[in-house]
Amino acid sequence: MSNGDDFPACRARSSQDTLAFLDRFRPGAQAEVRGQLSPEVLDIIDSTLPSGWIPIEADAAMGRAVFELLGSEGSRRFWTRFTAHHVESPLLAGPVRAALRLLGTTPASLMKWMPRVFPTVFRNVFDVEVVRLETSSAWLQFRVHSEVFWKEPFYAIVLESVVLGFYEITKVAGSVDVSRNEAQRVLRLNATWGPRGSVPPKRAKTRSQ
Repeated sequence: MSNGDDFPACRARSSQDTLAFLDRFRPGAQAEVRGQLSPEVLDIIDSTLPSGWIPIEADAAMGRAVFELLGSEGSRRFWTRFTAHHVESPLLAGPVRAALRLLGTTPASLMKWMPRVFPTVFRNVFDVEVVRLETSSAWLQFRVHSEVFWKEPFYAIVLESVVLGFYEITKVAGSVDVSRNEAQRVLRLNATWGPRGSVPPKRAKTRSQ
């Protein structure tokens, strides 16, 4: 694990809340995931104050165990529900409420706020930029600094699921596509959505360039 105070990191509360939410998604899942983690990783996640930072390696180990247990589609459903449920958590409630209060309850308002929301969860992992934002679509770019984050396929599913969770929160139908630019080490997220009150979101896709 990394030392110092500038290492790529994840907020401890995010990892702790993920573990806690597993049993709400599938009874017994938390114990199964914990059983796949090393004592060192479990100690880092469990003993760190919720407001503290843990090395991205610890969060990645947990996320990888979730992905291996639930599979691609199961993981996508899990993190979508996790996002929709945890917008009221102490970690995200402030930024999300501010976005909805200032800009309205729409996917666009939440997309616009993502460059402010993600630094509350990840540090020195990636920079996020809203490249284009329109009434019913958005294009975001994640320039990844962390080798661990870049190599773990489930993190792209997490990004997709955050957007799908936004669709659930705002009650719209939508799709999201994440592509990888290996040369630039950039993840490009394209999202489109319909009017409020439309049908449930479509399945997300991930592809490489």
